Amino acid sequence: MKKLSLYVFLALMFCNVVSAKIIKLQKCYDTKQTTGVFEHWRFEKQEFVIDTNKEILTQLYVYTDKEVKLIKERTKTLKGPPVEKINIMNHKITYMDDNYVKALEESKSKTSWSAYTVDLKKLEVHFTNSVLEALNSVYKCEIL
Repeated sequence: MKKLSLYVFLALMFCNVVSAKIIKLQKCYDTKQTTGVFEHWRFEKQEFVIDTNKEILTQLYVYTDKEVKLIKERTKTLKGPPVEKINIMNHKITYMDDNYVKALEESKSKTSWSAYTVDLKKLEVHFTNSVLEALNSVYKCEIL
């Protein structure tokens, strides 16, 4: 009986590892703000990473040094945090199937939210902000 329990336990552990996967959508670009291609002159990386095991959607973008310098020049009179070369934002996945992933982020005051809907077939990420509609975007990506 102990051996049977051990085999069942090991089988369940193995099954859990097999079903977990990482999906990387790379070379993403905002369809509203670009010429329809990945902006390699602005970004070294711009991607979304879906970790199905941790149920986290990570948005990662890395500016080029030239872009960091331009942003600093444009925003030097504005108050706020300084621009960073590497930007990482994690969002909790609230829904996931073979075609779609949905992640939500509520503000600390719970008065607003942002949503990311990933279409895995079209390789698109739809970003929606409940307060600032101007921020709403559709990112097109590749899987390399």
